[in-house]
Amino acid sequence: MIIHEVPNLSMGRVGSTFMSLNSSAQISCLILSGQIASPIGVRHVFALCAVLLGALIVAGSLWMEPNTRAATA
Repeated sequence: MIIHEVPNLSMGRVGSTFMSLNSSAQISCLILSGQIASPIGVRHVFALCAVLLGALIVAGSLWMEPNTRAATA
């Protein structure tokens, strides 16, 4: 997606910005998971992450599926 949307001259800047945001998000999520694990426990944090991952999979599959009702109508 980035390759199609970003001009070749800006590809390095966009790539490095994306990597910086990704690293910042990882650190933020580690801090957040520590704060959540403190009151509810580590096992519950892993269970919560599994539920959220399942929800993202379902939402992604619904969003990415072609709209067959519009094609048949």
